[in-house]
Amino acid sequence: MKKTKLIIIGLGIALLVTVLLYGAFAPHSTEMINASGGQIDIDITNAEIGYVSEYIEITPSSIVVKNDNKTVEIGVHNLYSSSETNVSIEITNTGILPIKFIWIRQDVDEIVDMDMERKVDVDLLRDLSIQYDLYARAKKTDDTLAASETVYISEETMRALEGAGLVFQPGESIRLDVKIMVGSDSGEDYENKSFLFSITPFFTQAF
Repeated sequence: MKKTKLIIIGLGIALLVTVLLYGAFAPHSTEMINASGGQIDIDITNAEIGYVSEYIEITPSSIVVKNDNKTVEIGVHNLYSSSETNVSIEITNTGILPIKFIWIRQDVDEIVDMDMERKVDVDLLRDLSIQYDLYARAKKTDDTLAASETVYISEETMRALEGAGLVFQPGESIRLDVKIMVGSDSGEDYENKSFLFSITPFFTQAF
């Protein structure tokens, strides 16, 4: 009986040690927030407007970095057939450990018909796509394309660039280029409407 109790106690200790070790060494993903102990920290350090088709309305004030520098909100007005808008986002590892990009979350926050002053359903976006190009940045050479994906909007919240796996060190940055495009046969569905998108990158520790 005494021997049986010792075996049970031993198994319990072994299980506890296994759980503690897993908690210490398992990867901790982050929605652009610090991991336990503040070891992962990411900031969106810059967001710039690139090429924009004529008549589309977007200004520096239309691009807002929010959520403690973790999310970019992009507002664009008066898209039309075959038009496009480009925004370039710089993301910097401000923590103390190497980190790995794992995916981004794309949210359609709002669509407003400015003529009728009412919100429009996300189904309107069936001809709208967003192309994401992820680049590794280097000090002495040109940025290197690490992953690219075009997402055709079918839901209010979607993921993109899953499995990109780009690793960057403390103090280094990566670049995310965002191209919002309207199909060539979209008609007048997009004219005089305002769109508000949010983009949030996700990361994990790189081991």
